[in-house]
Amino acid sequence: MDAVTVALVLVVAAIVPFFVTMARRANGQSNDRARRKLVLETGMPASATILSVEETAPYNNRVPHLSFELRVEPQGEPPFQATARGFFSMIDYPRLQPGLRVEVCFDPGDHSNLAIVGDKVK
Repeated sequence: MDAVTVALVLVVAAIVPFFVTMARRANGQSNDRARRKLVLETGMPASATILSVEETAPYNNRVPHLSFELRVEPQGEPPFQATARGFFSMIDYPRLQPGLRVEVCFDPGDHSNLAIVGDKVK
């Protein structure tokens, strides 16, 4: 092989894993959005208190990915703790702190499947 062919093979070998990783991330984010949409449409509403907040991934287009430990208090059921993750607006980020009450929707059959309702931060 000549030097140009070797250089081309090295470039392709370096670039392909990057694009494979980006495609996997995009697919995972798409699955997360679909799961969140479904639980918001079909889940049980409840109030929750933020117990802790953590940045869990690099920003995506300057939007932080956050993980929340929540104490969920559904009507007529005992409270439970669960984790919610997602991208949240930089505008909302400063007020999404421990002690804040938020509205959530959760799957009654799987309490780990829940989402914070977008505009219902109080």
